[in-house]
Amino acid sequence: MVIYFKRMYKNNLRFRVLLVDDDPHESSLAELYLKREGFEVIPAFSAKDAYKCIFTEKPDIILVDPGVEGMEGLNFIRKVKAHRYYRFLPVIALIGDEENPLEVISCLL
Repeated sequence: MVIYFKRMYKNNLRFRVLLVDDDPHESSLAELYLKREGFEVIPAFSAKDAYKCIFTEKPDIILVDPGVEGMEGLNFIRKVKAHRYYRFLPVIALIGDEENPLEVISCLL
């Protein structure tokens, strides 16, 4: 995976990150950091918008807060992992104190 990231950066292509978080403050902070590191950020503030973005924006990786809109982030992860084409898309769950880590891990597998 690291070789792939470096190859994309080396070829002057920007790695596309779908950032799913319903907290505007946390989302803007993460977006600022990712852009500073050279990533192209696609923000989504709901699970529904994020699922649409997968088809329209074609991200390379997804960073998602599983607690988006209650626990809709978990359903979003399940839908992505159940899709025949996008199930191989890397998903990183950004969990905090309010999420059950075992439930999140089960969605990612």
